[in-house]
Amino acid sequence: MDPKQKFQELFKKLLIIMSIGFFIFGIIAISFFAILLGSNMNFYGKVFEYGIFVMYYLVGFGSVAMFGFIIYFIRMRRKNNLLKENNNISKK
Repeated sequence: MDPKQKFQELFKKLLIIMSIGFFIFGIIAISFFAILLGSNMNFYGKVFEYGIFVMYYLVGFGSVAMFGFIIYFIRMRRKNNLLKENNNISKK
């Protein structure tokens, strides 16, 4: 396995972990901020309002990254299968 391929594998794993992490973290944070906002709006003020926007962006990024990765993974699998079939045909 050459270094480029190794890096791609590592990057794929990192992307999966990051996207799932963002997604879970975003959901937890949104529920946490929603509870705080519901309990006492005046006391917590604007900080949590902006916090909620940030968490929404994190969840959005996480879900988009997961979706993109799934599409990328399917395309790579398809490409590899086509390459294998072509190799088998050319060997015959």
